Amino acid sequence: MANRGRKLVIPWGFHYSSRLMIMARGALVSMIYSKLLRLKGNYVNPMTAFTLVTADVETIVNDSWRLLEPWAHLLQIIIGTYLLYQQLGAVCCVPTIVILLTFTLVALVGSHIPGNQGAWFQGIQKRIDLTSQTLGSLQEVKLLGLSRFLENRIQSRRRDELHISQKFRVTNCLALASAYCPQSLAPLITFGAYSIMKLVSNEPNFSVSTAVMSFSILNLVSSPAMQLLLAIPMGAQAIGCYGRIQDFLQISESPKSEIPGMDSSSPSDTTGIREQKEPVQEVVDKHISTFLLSLQFEPGCVIAITGPSGCGKSTVLRKLLMTKEGQHPGLVPSGDVAYCSQTPWIFQGTIRDNIIGQSELDNAWYEYVVRSCELDVDLDRMPQGDATNVGSKGSKLSGGQRQRCAIARALYSKKKRMIFDDVTSALDGHTLSALTGNLFGENGFLRSNAISAVVATHSVPLLRLVDQVLLMNECGQVIDSGSYEELVKRQDYFSQHEIRNSSPQPSNHEEVIQIQELQTSRGEYEARLLTRVDDLRRKKGDWRSFSYYLGAMGRLGVFIFVAGTSLYVVLNALSGVWLVWWAGDTDGSHDLGYWLGLYATWAVLTTLGLLLTPIFFFTKLAYKASHIMHSELLMTTMRAPISVLTKTEDTGSLVNRFSQDIRLCDWQLPFNILLTLMALLVCLASIGVAISAVPYVAIGTPVLAIVLYFLQMLYLRTSRQLRLLEIEQKAPIVSLFLDTIQGMATIHSFGWNSAYVQRCFSLLDTSQKPYYLLFCVQRWLILVLALIATGMEIVVIGVAIALRNWVSAGLVGLAVVHVTTLAKSLSDLVMQWTEMETSLGAVSRIYRFTRETSREGQPDDGLWSLPEGWPRSGNVTFESVSATYEYANLVSMVNPCRANEQSTHPQDVPSLALSNITFTIKAGEKVGICGRTGSGKSSLMASLMGLLPCHQGRIFIDGTDISTIAPETIRSKVNYVPQEPFTFDGTIRENLSPWNDQVSDDAMVQALGKVGLWKKIESLRGLDAMLANDCFSHGERQLFCLARSLLRNSSILILDEPTGHIDPATDATIQQVIRQEFVDQTMIMIAHRLQSLIDFDMVLVLESGHLREIGSPKALLEDPASLFSALYHAIQGASESL
Repeated sequence: MANRGRKLVIPWGFHYSSRLMIMARGALVSMIYSKLLRLKGNYVNPMTAFTLVTADVETIVNDSWRLLEPWAHLLQIIIGTYLLYQQLGAVCCVPTIVILLTFTLVALVGSHIPGNQGAWFQGIQKRIDLTSQTLGSLQEVKLLGLSRFLENRIQSRRRDELHISQKFRVTNCLALASAYCPQSLAPLITFGAYSIMKLVSNEPNFSVSTAVMSFSILNLVSSPAMQLLLAIPMGAQAIGCYGRIQDFLQISESPKSEIPGMDSSSPSDTTGIREQKEPVQEVVDKHISTFLLSLQFEPGCVIAITGPSGCGKSTVLRKLLMTKEGQHPGLVPSGDVAYCSQTPWIFQGTIRDNIIGQSELDNAWYEYVVRSCELDVDLDRMPQGDATNVGSKGSKLSGGQRQRCAIARALYSKKKRMIFDDVTSALDGHTLSALTGNLFGENGFLRSNAISAVVATHSVPLLRLVDQVLLMNECGQVIDSGSYEELVKRQDYFSQHEIRNSSPQPSNHEEVIQIQELQTSRGEYEARLLTRVDDLRRKKGDWRSFSYYLGAMGRLGVFIFVAGTSLYVVLNALSGVWLVWWAGDTDGSHDLGYWLGLYATWAVLTTLGLLLTPIFFFTKLAYKASHIMHSELLMTTMRAPISVLTKTEDTGSLVNRFSQDIRLCDWQLPFNILLTLMALLVCLASIGVAISAVPYVAIGTPVLAIVLYFLQMLYLRTSRQLRLLEIEQKAPIVSLFLDTIQGMATIHSFGWNSAYVQRCFSLLDTSQKPYYLLFCVQRWLILVLALIATGMEIVVIGVAIALRNWVSAGLVGLAVVHVTTLAKSLSDLVMQWTEMETSLGAVSRIYRFTRETSREGQPDDGLWSLPEGWPRSGNVTFESVSATYEYANLVSMVNPCRANEQSTHPQDVPSLALSNITFTIKAGEKVGICGRTGSGKSSLMASLMGLLPCHQGRIFIDGTDISTIAPETIRSKVNYVPQEPFTFDGTIRENLSPWNDQVSDDAMVQALGKVGLWKKIESLRGLDAMLANDCFSHGERQLFCLARSLLRNSSILILDEPTGHIDPATDATIQQVIRQEFVDQTMIMIAHRLQSLIDFDMVLVLESGHLREIGSPKALLEDPASLFSALYHAIQGASESL
């Protein structure tokens, strides 16, 4: 009855411990997120919070429950020792001594676990930092031809991480093997000591009944001892994670001084250059503080700040945000200011969600704001209107649309103070003139609603409308202030500005949203098809993923691992049989040395197998599988078409694959596989011993197999779905953390901290539901299996009693011992199996992603053998090119062999981004591309760079059809300067020439000098300084990318609005550098200042995906009927009329 009651109480206890772990998970995640939001301006890498949530919290939840049970294990050991005393007398202390010695060993080994684990987690964070940077700018990475380089760089960090993890793996294996030692060594030493004691005292050795009873009690002692010892390494891991979380939660929340050039949305840690920037900070603070006190922020007053790139305009704006209440009558702390950063913060959701933010919906006010920001036209073009999903970081919107959404969010908030940091740099001339009039005009939005604002800008139309302009010099000093007209008369800077007063053209991918959203109905149809297939897999399971994981380990290695584990279990089970035979040797046919010697040999072999097998498994097989799976996942992601990733994945989901899924495959899954295999073999061994003792028990084995089969069918169809739901529901939390890290400055300024904490709570509650239900079904299964094992005990005992005259009493007793412990073995099997099932969900996600995601052609696919030095001339020809943003049918993701089949969906009508484009660019010609929003400029460049496949027609470079060339090869051969500058976590030298490590330092210094950056970089310890996002301002990063293009040898240069965020003086420098350094190259430029195209050989004017006009820009300007002339004079006229 006690045993029956124990089997009923244990699942109940596990259920409550599971509830406690789930509550701990919710509390820890919410505390970390709340702390992240409270770290205003602190010099801390916010990605630390991401690592704590994805790695440390999960480790705590998986391991901390063992810290709840030591008291119960100690109680069981004490009771068992007393019972053993009743059988063996003073020898009962031997198992306790073995346990204490083992405890000392485990504690010694376990003391190294937190440090080894911390070093491993630091390696994980470094890899995730670079991975998230790359995935967040994957389009720029592809266009720059950096896919292979960054793929290799991330993989290198992965190798370093795995190498660091080896110490953690070895120490855990030693602790694990030591924890199992009492199970194999305690019976040997106990019975050996007892036998020697009896031999010395000339008394008879133990009887069969004493041996069986004592062996049963030793199992009662060694089992809790094993669990107690396992709690040491796992508890050490959990305590180490608690320590790292505590360190994060104890970080001071007092804001530190802002650092010049720091983009508040940047997650990068730049300790390496921090000391170099302090002198600049002192200069900026000295001069800014004076002007902050002199500014008059009256209701409706608009003040603009302008000056050269990198002069500290953004620093001034952040100073305004950091000003405490009472320091200035016109300023208030963060929470009552609407802030728009230079890089618009767009979070995952719809356009409406991004505009409304955390404010209440007011339809009339919403429509007013949308019209004021010139978004109504864009929304009318989108089939889903403002319900259009913007994608990760607004990837489905153009740069101009992202900026206007951010402006609309500020206006909708109804804040009386607003700060805008260069928020019009990506707008075309027509939109800019309309927007500035709507917002900053005499009767504009700001003045009509008595809103004061500070704007950092280079835009002349905007500067003419503000009340006061502050002019800053290169040293961060405010050198003059007044109205725009007054400063024009006093400052040469504005005379340069006046010459270059045209406004930007639409940014990269202005038309993407229009084309992609036209596929909505078809995408929904295909998504429903994919969902039905996915549901079927969830219910039936997908054992291909398990086979895939074992294949990654290597078949031979898996065989050695299974053989070694089986040997351990078999020897451990046979030790009991050997003990019964030993006790039954009453006639003394063999001496003590024979019995004890073989028993000791088996015990030592068992212990060695237990030690060596896990070490081999974790340091060789699991290591190999982890490396292969991450490599395949990374390769698939980096080589997939960008259209596939943006359609099916957001950045949060992708990062979740590289963080949680890989973490499970690194440690949790191998650990679960080891313990599952051991538990399974122990169960089989117990049943085998029972059958060998009472053969008639075998009759019931088929019945047991049938019951277990139907039980697993009922259980697994539920647990699989809950397991995948649990993994997938963590992706929104990952996205929330990434969005928050990118937009902390905006969240603080709007005072949305509490609202975002509540959003975190909501997502956390949603993710907890499948997590809790999975625990519930696991505990239910443990209870059912305990009852089944109880039935087996009754059957074995009943049959043994009925056949007591036909079977060996000793073996029957041993069989009863094994069957009695079968419930515990089945419970362990189920717990480890379910944990393994959970971890296999990560493998399944990786397997499906790597097998079902299409990929671009690669240079090593053997498509076309290019001549050496291609392209030599730089001729570019478009022949009747039509292109669409539709990619391979999603059905191909379910069945890849059907990727080339035509869809039979009735709405499968391609919507063209380019239509029948034909033109030729001769070698060395300079060609400009212009057109209004949605005209197809970026689509034209995307098709040339292999991002947008041709629906019809062909594109030739130097006479070679690019459809026969791997897209990555094209990008590696063409020099591209993106609109959004991209740099990665590395040294300045590595960022300057990632394609070629043979570029000399002198060439790099010369390139940096030509764009005016070398003096600043020299002050940061030169080319060896670490470059992070906060090292330069946005405009300086554009200059850096131009310097990088100077070091790249290519006959074709493509520039996509390279001067969108820089002042006119710097623009003049860039234009001069371009014309001097790229004289012989073919140049294609999407220009945001049309004056820069006047001296070009040819311009292409696009409209709605059609090539409407082509010719010399000077000739077209002289033609009054020319579209280029109309566009040019419309922009100029708009600027002049303001």
